[in-house]
Amino acid sequence: MFPVSAAYMAAIGKPIKTRRIAGTVGDIAFNDSNLVSGTLKIDNRCSDGTELTLGAVYIGQLTCVFHGINLTGEWMGKTITLSEELLVGEDTWEAVPLGVYHVVEAQHQETGVYVVAYDVMDYLDKPWAVSSTTGTPYDYLALISERCDVELAQTEEEIRELPNGTFGFALYEENDIQTYRDLLFWVAQTMACFATATRDGKIELRQYGGLPVDQIGSGTRWEGSSFSDYVTRYSGVSVVNIDDQSTIYRGLEVDTMLTYNLGANPLLQHMILDTALGNILQALEAIAFTPFNVDRSGCPAYDLGDILTFPDGIGGGRTGCIMAYEYDYHDVYMIDGYGANPALYGAQSKADKELAGLMSKSVVNTFQYYTYTNAEEIELREDYKEILSLRFGSTKQTLVTFQAEIKLENEIEDADVETIVNNIKYIFNGSEADYHPVETWIEGKHLLHLLYLIPIGSAALNTLKVRMNSEGGVTYIGRADLNAVISGQGLVASNTWDGYIDAEDTIGTILPFATEPLEVAETTDTPTVALADVLLLEVSDSMEDGDLSNEPIAEDVKDAPYLNKGRMKDMTWGYIKEHYTWAEVLELFNW
Repeated sequence: MFPVSAAYMAAIGKPIKTRRIAGTVGDIAFNDSNLVSGTLKIDNRCSDGTELTLGAVYIGQLTCVFHGINLTGEWMGKTITLSEELLVGEDTWEAVPLGVYHVVEAQHQETGVYVVAYDVMDYLDKPWAVSSTTGTPYDYLALISERCDVELAQTEEEIRELPNGTFGFALYEENDIQTYRDLLFWVAQTMACFATATRDGKIELRQYGGLPVDQIGSGTRWEGSSFSDYVTRYSGVSVVNIDDQSTIYRGLEVDTMLTYNLGANPLLQHMILDTALGNILQALEAIAFTPFNVDRSGCPAYDLGDILTFPDGIGGGRTGCIMAYEYDYHDVYMIDGYGANPALYGAQSKADKELAGLMSKSVVNTFQYYTYTNAEEIELREDYKEILSLRFGSTKQTLVTFQAEIKLENEIEDADVETIVNNIKYIFNGSEADYHPVETWIEGKHLLHLLYLIPIGSAALNTLKVRMNSEGGVTYIGRADLNAVISGQGLVASNTWDGYIDAEDTIGTILPFATEPLEVAETTDTPTVALADVLLLEVSDSMEDGDLSNEPIAEDVKDAPYLNKGRMKDMTWGYIKEHYTWAEVLELFNW
């Protein structure tokens, strides 16, 4: 709920209220005099029209007929900001912002210009062309923010405090993500949240639940309100395993309520889901809402996800959550809360409960390509750092093409250095390639192109890593500024986890064991030298004259080797070593 004063809450509950509108179209200010009466309407939601929805990413819409506003140029694309001001005292007005919208349709009519405008969630309908990447929820949100030119309402620390906010999620080939809004849906769902636009035009993730922000008594409700006679509760959560189309289920110890089906969430694939599903189930366990529909004179301070109580009348003390609203200036303000009946649990089979809808399977074509982009910022210095890792399979002998385009910014830190050198290493299946591209830059922003051809010998599971460093300064690569692709025939994605884990760590400076210098005592010793074995040298000689008779040359030498006793090739050093001492050898040959 937008923070307002007690005086505001008192004034908004009165039967007669004094309001006014203030806003701008582009840089032109407008007020009530520029609105055709009864035409200003704003609607938004965070769930579908039947049940609570995790991950919802709906676009808020404003419609109005303006007149008397002289814009320069077309209405299309102009930004509309507006607030409703309420008279809370004799001369005191308190304003509540109604949002920031951009015009997507404008029709010039006799009564004025009919305008349809959307909030910033519409900016997310840009094509998502990345096959795979990894990162924490904040990394994905930051990537969406940069690519779609929208701001995040929460800091990284605030995102990490949400369910599964510290987890790292891998996005594999098997997914049906087509736009950045699709990606935001799955990210928000993994965190048991929904996404919406804030009043100042930023993206925010919100959780269902919490304490009631207000109560709406029967005296302030208009006719037509309705309440269900059950409370929506969840005791189980399931997700579809895309690879084998099975369902993974996690339930409470007492599992008698509804099961929330996460569908084929591509971020919840090929990982141990026990903790992640447990965190989502814990968030669902806190939900206890009665579906309702209430018409009343509007309180624009309410936000999607706010909890309200209805203390009397047909409300009967029930609690509901705002999941949709229709704001009609000076007219009805309709709010809705959705949910399903837990009693339906018993009417469904277990298979029906765990059934997931749409399955997305990629068709393996003859020619395949797999893309990668970085979800995290990269800072490079003198030490080499891995900037990407792609794991893919090949079904046959083939030639693979790796290409990458990297936007980088170099910053020189040493005044004596004029240029920065970036060195690139390719590591394919654990072996570093001999090919090392090198680029030399001046300070500033640059575009680095990489091309590497990889011959594949046979069917195998392959890994390509690219490492890079920066000599002479620092190189920065922003989120989504590294875009790479591997393409070739006979390639298949590694769409199942095969147990392979690649981890690395960096050891910094090792501190000495003591603060004081180590003293080493004087050491003395007496070295000795001895031959470990007798070294025998090969010797060659020639004989010009000699007695080649059968008689011994030296009969007085015991068992002496006679030159004429047999073939000379039989007189080997091995034989001599076995039968004679070194002294006998020296004497025998007169050495």
